[in-house]
Amino acid sequence: MAYTNKKLFYNEEMAVYCRVSTAGQNIEQQKTLAKIYFAKNGMATDNVKYYLDNGISANKLISEKRPEFQKLIIEIQKGKVKTLVVQSRDRLARNFYEYVYLVKILYKYDVNVIFSDTNQHPFSNDLSIEAFYGIFAQNEGRNIASKTNVALQQYPNSLWGFDVVKTVREDGKSSKKYIPKLELEKDIRSFFSSIKNVNSIEELIKIFNKFRRVFKKNPLKLLRCLRNPFYAGYFEVQDGYVKLNYVTPFITLNDFKKVQEILLKFEKEMDLTIEETNNRGYLQPICSICKGKMVFRPSEFGESGNYVCSKGHNRNFIEVSKFNQLLSEHFPLVLNNIDIKKLKKDVFSSFLKFEKDYMKQISFRENELKDVNSAIVNLIGVPNKTKKMNVLLKKVRTIKRELEELSENIEKVKESRKGINLFIKSVTDELANKLKNYQKDYLLQLLYSKVEVSPDAIFYYVRFGSYIEMEEKINE
Repeated sequence: MAYTNKKLFYNEEMAVYCRVSTAGQNIEQQKTLAKIYFAKNGMATDNVKYYLDNGISANKLISEKRPEFQKLIIEIQKGKVKTLVVQSRDRLARNFYEYVYLVKILYKYDVNVIFSDTNQHPFSNDLSIEAFYGIFAQNEGRNIASKTNVALQQYPNSLWGFDVVKTVREDGKSSKKYIPKLELEKDIRSFFSSIKNVNSIEELIKIFNKFRRVFKKNPLKLLRCLRNPFYAGYFEVQDGYVKLNYVTPFITLNDFKKVQEILLKFEKEMDLTIEETNNRGYLQPICSICKGKMVFRPSEFGESGNYVCSKGHNRNFIEVSKFNQLLSEHFPLVLNNIDIKKLKKDVFSSFLKFEKDYMKQISFRENELKDVNSAIVNLIGVPNKTKKMNVLLKKVRTIKRELEELSENIEKVKESRKGINLFIKSVTDELANKLKNYQKDYLLQLLYSKVEVSPDAIFYYVRFGSYIEMEEKINE
């Protein structure tokens, strides 16, 4: 995947597309996500233009009936948009072939695509990979995690280490104050104070191990605490920090900044250490003995954790790094045993069904148009029928628009069908080699429905079993 330098977007015209399905949903949350992304990445927003489709479902309406989306496409085709920011893939299209059609437009006009939802995988310059993501766009949309909200960052409902005191003012409005918990105040101050004088990664890890036991928190949560200016009584914005007068701080802003300098200095080493300690499996394994879910048990800070049976089968455990290694090594084996002919047959059958459905609708609309035209001819010269004539003429225009839309949909299906051979070949022959680790993580979760672990073997089950020509047990 190509590397994207966000700083290059400064002088480009940027577009933000937002869509919510119902009037009851808040489109401002999607706008806020985009603004947070700009602020976090130091991106200029002078040339940003927003396209907002409010209360419009992509599942129920084709793209032509999303007015702001259509305006955006026109601007892209004019070469006026070079960067598109959108929350997630499912905001753009309702199904695979419509998404592929859009992706080709974005490629053609060299548009950089940014997803503001951090759970989305970055937009790929490889059509086979991006099309694969597009297949699951609608399912992704149903499982998106809750989004970062600026108001919650300034007024969190709860935050570790703080007591939240709610009061009602004289004007009837409520307010919050955040006061350090007495039982944690001394230790949290000591934690921050210890970090600002660190000289080596070994010393930093030692401090984390010490306070990990004190607080009974994993290192990632402790790191988030150290990086949160709320503990200094401030909120971070693009140009600096804003003081929060309703927060009683644990430390001064200057001390907080010193801690950030230390964390930045050892950032790579610390991230690798935390990743190794907290790294989970691509999937949560199942105990083959009792069929219960195995649970993650962290080891010492910096060492790989283990999956163990939650129901007391002590002999049945596996190191996380070993578990991931085995799944990763056998992932290409699964892809290489896909029944290509059957997959092609079913995909083409699906496209054919789409096309036949559209053709049926066209035939129905054409017959309806003939009947309306006949009714219009019969009214010509008949007095006092102007109102009825206008109704019929309006119906003719509506039917013609629907016929145009159906014809365009058929063309889109045909366009997608042309590229299906290349797409399937890429999935089976090239995809496993092209994927980065985070992409492989994503696909492993899609392909494997569950994985069972026994003391001496791994059994895996695939979602697309009807296309896999194999029965495999992976021995350790």
